[in-house]
Amino acid sequence: MQIQKTSLAVCALTLVFGSACGSERNSRQDMSYTEIRENELEAERAEFIQDQQQRLSEVNNEVERLQARLDHEAKFVDADQKAKWSQELFELKRERTDLQAQLDRARTASAEEWEQMYGTLGQATASLEAGVSKLGNEIAGVFRDNDQRQDTSQQAPPALCNIWVPDAEVDVDDENNVVILEVTTKDPGSVATLQKRAGQMAQDTTTYGQPSSAQERRDDQSQPAKPIEVSVKAQNIGDGVRLFFTPREAGDVDFLNEQLSRDAEQIEEGGCQRVASAPR
Repeated sequence: MQIQKTSLAVCALTLVFGSACGSERNSRQDMSYTEIRENELEAERAEFIQDQQQRLSEVNNEVERLQARLDHEAKFVDADQKAKWSQELFELKRERTDLQAQLDRARTASAEEWEQMYGTLGQATASLEAGVSKLGNEIAGVFRDNDQRQDTSQQAPPALCNIWVPDAEVDVDDENNVVILEVTTKDPGSVATLQKRAGQMAQDTTTYGQPSSAQERRDDQSQPAKPIEVSVKAQNIGDGVRLFFTPREAGDVDFLNEQLSRDAEQIEEGGCQRVASAPR
């Protein structure tokens, strides 16, 4: 009987302490999982912040590059445009500073704070990158146009500029392998000058322009590009003159037409004024 009571007591103690041990073991397992998850979240946070910091560093470099270019090439744009770009750049720099402060705060934020900051940080970085890219493209586009205009102004003027007169109008056509250039003026006092210059040009011209890219492809690439050989005749008309350009090679008529048409545009757009105003 005594043995039976002892056995029952041992069983009761085993159940009590066994249950307690099991509870402690489960608690340790739960805490271990929580710690692992926290470590994973911290690693994800660190990786995200590092990525955002790298993107912000690239933005910093681009902002400084834009500032340097704006300072160096501001003379090529008017004051209003420069002021507009300067204001936009100032606002982008302020966004950059705010974003850096948010990234610094995110490193020590609580889990709850970090959860709220996660989405807004990514959006802020993307918005800043888009703003910098937009301003950079705008500045580059304007300066590229200025560079092209400078290159054009530095090119040698076309030969047609030698006959330019005020209010000149030009028409180009070709017929029977001859390119016909008709130049007229609405200024009666300039007609004689135009006809005199055209006559002189007809006497002096034996070549004109440069072969087009199409002609260069047709010719032997080992040979240098040469002007088109032509003969020119002038015919006076009531309000101007006609010039007849005959290429030595019949196959050059289309290229000659293209060249004369391009040069004629400069006459009509006033691009030849500085040449025509020079002493003759």
